[in-house]
Amino acid sequence: MSPLDKFLNGHGNMRQYGSRYRGACLACNASNKTTLSIAEGQDGAVLVRCFKDGCDAQAIARSVGLELQDLFPERLTAHHTPGPRRRGMLSAAEALGLLRFEAELIRIAAANLAAGVSLTEQDRARLGQCCSRIANLEAEVHS
Repeated sequence: MSPLDKFLNGHGNMRQYGSRYRGACLACNASNKTTLSIAEGQDGAVLVRCFKDGCDAQAIARSVGLELQDLFPERLTAHHTPGPRRRGMLSAAEALGLLRFEAELIRIAAANLAAGVSLTEQDRARLGQCCSRIANLEAEVHS
């Protein structure tokens, strides 16, 4: 099942408008049925946007019973801490998708820190993994 199908099954009340879907944002309990917009990105990731309160992707995913990583195709979330990469191992679209995913995790951690939420040891380890993955992508581009 694709990430988009998982999201649609979890929400249950989205209307399709061309390639996009609209519905009420469950994360902020919006009553307006067009506050949440979702679409499928080129890489198969679910793109979400709340127009009411600007809810973040993690809150939106959790509101439909998913985790943030569930919004991304398996091939982007199944990577382990990579060693040196062979040139051409990822397509440009895959590399950008992975970079976007890692950047989103960093953004969430920064928002938590700004809100006074302490990061767990597991969170700090995952942020280190984000930095390693981004550095490996950079090395692949320069090789």
